[in-house]
Amino acid sequence: MKEPRNHMLDALSGGGWIILGGIFAILSLQMDRREHLGATFFTAPGFVPFMLGLALAFFGVVLVVRSLKGHVPEMPELRMEASGVRALVALGLMSVYALVLVGRMPFWLATFLFVSTFIVTFGVKDFRPRAVSVLLVKAMLTGALTAAVVSFVFQEVFLVRLP
Repeated sequence: MKEPRNHMLDALSGGGWIILGGIFAILSLQMDRREHLGATFFTAPGFVPFMLGLALAFFGVVLVVRSLKGHVPEMPELRMEASGVRALVALGLMSVYALVLVGRMPFWLATFLFVSTFIVTFGVKDFRPRAVSVLLVKAMLTGALTAAVVSFVFQEVFLVRLP
């Protein structure tokens, strides 16, 4: 039998998406617009993140309205399954990357640390030294390659000034 939806959790989730979308939209407006290269608002590097932020906020509003329509909010029963824990860990790693690392060190180094840590965090399945060593090497190589490619593409192809 299907368990009834917890509308309070939907409302809280929607509120989170509204806040996250608003942050994306505000921060994207602070990006360099490249007006000296003839870029307009619609061709500036921050346009796509701005639109994505608005979309996240809009769908957050839809989720809140839908969850509250005709329902009295009740306090949710807090249960955390493994997938929820993994999602929170991923959100935590992404938050550290965006809010702590980027802007305080070279972008390539922040990206390398983030990608490598993410791979190790979610890739460890066997704690034997050999398996961990192989995973660390793969994570560091992937992190280095990702940092190099992302930095090059954004700076040289898209002409985005990275922090």
